[in-house]
Amino acid sequence: MNIGNVLKEARETKGLSLEAIEEQTNIRKKYLDALENENYELLPGRVYARGFLRNYASFLGLDHRIILKEFDQRYPVPITDSEQISAGPVKTERSIRRNFMVGLVAIALIAYIVYNPIGMGNQDSEIVPGANLNDNTGIIAEEQTGGKDNPVLTQGKGVRVVLNVVEQKSWISVEVDGVQTFQGTVYAGEAKEFKGTEKISLRLGNPGVVNVEYNGSSVGFLGDKGQPVSKEFVAPIENS
Repeated sequence: MNIGNVLKEARETKGLSLEAIEEQTNIRKKYLDALENENYELLPGRVYARGFLRNYASFLGLDHRIILKEFDQRYPVPITDSEQISAGPVKTERSIRRNFMVGLVAIALIAYIVYNPIGMGNQDSEIVPGANLNDNTGIIAEEQTGGKDNPVLTQGKGVRVVLNVVEQKSWISVEVDGVQTFQGTVYAGEAKEFKGTEKISLRLGNPGVVNVEYNGSSVGFLGDKGQPVSKEFVAPIENS
């Protein structure tokens, strides 16, 4: 099956132009043209190609599963492809959150005992009590107005975030160092990786299905299903 011909014939049968489809799907005309001509190298990456194919085929009334199956057979993921990110065994949402929270509480308690033997009073800070600012420590700052979560501390330079959609789908918006880098819907089984120098800001429409990794450490889910959430991941603090 020639994927490009199938898409083009379906579009022409409906009497639609690429310009009209661009306006209705928000997929750029040059990418639609690339899909119809199977010039996938013109797309930003394999993940984008699959996402555009899914949306374009669905818009035309085609079975996107057949289209994607054909695409995967003809263009398998290279072993060295950086987009081939494994989310690992999918755990239940409840168990992930429970383990995550238990770990955070333990870290906060140990840090507080070690660095604050006689207490330091109330301080409005996003850093775990007792965290040494001279350490190469990274933090995650809360952007929501509905309260503060315990931040996650990770060693390293720069900031790297991997988003693994483990089920259903989620609308995602990402800013890297203040620049809008991605905005769109990501489906189950797909993953996206972002790297920045100072910070990465996220907006997840369905956080309960997005497993998040920050600088190589699993953060888990940032919220419940269907409850949009915003988070900012900050690069580790360097020694002054």
